[in-house]
Amino acid sequence: MQIRRAAASPDFLPDLRQALAMIIAEKGIMLPHEYDRIVREMIQHESVLTDHRMMSMWALQGLIFTTCGLLWEKNMLATLAVYGLGMISSISVGHSILVSIKATNTLIKDWESKLGDSILQYPRIEALQGHEMRFRYLLPWRLFPFLFPSVWLCLGVLRFVC
Repeated sequence: MQIRRAAASPDFLPDLRQALAMIIAEKGIMLPHEYDRIVREMIQHESVLTDHRMMSMWALQGLIFTTCGLLWEKNMLATLAVYGLGMISSISVGHSILVSIKATNTLIKDWESKLGDSILQYPRIEALQGHEMRFRYLLPWRLFPFLFPSVWLCLGVLRFVC
């Protein structure tokens, strides 16, 4: 009778939770809601990195286009170097963004396989996943890093042919 009263008392619950947390920590077990929280934080981190990469690409491309405009008639060799820099920088940012998208997709797949059938208890990790979008290749982080090199190529052809 006393055991039941102790188990039902509100003072007993924090001790039980603390003991359970200690056992879980000792065994290295991660509860599903903790795993879910960590994966969401990792995906948010990848999203922030993609945002920073896009902002740096916009700033760098703007500076390079300005430099190109200033050097258009003055120095042929410097203009050629600016074209190369514009192409290489946009391809580099595009590659890093593709790697970030792949990392996010890997996190989502691992999350789905880890939680298995209990996945229905949790909200979706992304509101809209890539395969659900019709024109996902028109999104700015997929389009512009690969559109800029073609713009630089066209400008180079215009500059040196015309």
